[in-house]
Amino acid sequence: MFGFRYALQHLGTWLATGHPYDDPVVSSDFIKNATWFSRSWRLFHALGSLTYELSALFAAFDSMGWSHARRFIAALAHFHGHTQACMTDELECWAHRAFLFNQETRAHRDARDNRFGYAVLTTFGAFIGGEFVVPQLGLKFRHQPGDVIFIRGHQLCHFITPWEPVGDNGERFCITHFTHQSLIDSVAKSCGVEPGMESYDIEEDSDEADFDEVEGSDKETEDSDEEM
Repeated sequence: MFGFRYALQHLGTWLATGHPYDDPVVSSDFIKNATWFSRSWRLFHALGSLTYELSALFAAFDSMGWSHARRFIAALAHFHGHTQACMTDELECWAHRAFLFNQETRAHRDARDNRFGYAVLTTFGAFIGGEFVVPQLGLKFRHQPGDVIFIRGHQLCHFITPWEPVGDNGERFCITHFTHQSLIDSVAKSCGVEPGMESYDIEEDSDEADFDEVEGSDKETEDSDEEM
């Protein structure tokens, strides 16, 4: 254990384990009780700026993938309004977030993630080490506080190397943004299309407007449940 916290919290929307045909639910970590729900909601509201920046990056390097993610989120909100409690910004692209405090990560794939989408890793804190490794591609690179990584976690095995805290209160804090494939398939069925051939036709015009807004801003061990 490093630092003074050691925890993994899942906050967001997914299908309850063992209930693939039920409606999406908000994770129990988000709504443990009234006080916890209030704190979770305030946290997600505070993450709006981060989500906006990540969404802008996503749109910049993969506009088609970004548009698909935005349409999925619009459809999720349309058919399951309660899930909007877990949406941090009007340009939201991910249904779920894992918050990892001072945890090490072994080699794994995120087998339940979007098969053709991206998980996004943002890391904060005060530490040294913790390089990000993708063995299938023979890649190893720095993953320091403030760095952002987009990865197809369903397809690529990945892990971080050992790290050490800096100072008496040093720690490593990571937020992983992702969407489970089962949730995507569920929403696709709600839209009346076959899973794997998602075509979300909810709020198409507003998505196009969102993309214009992002473009304008330029001027300014397998399945670990996101163990990164």
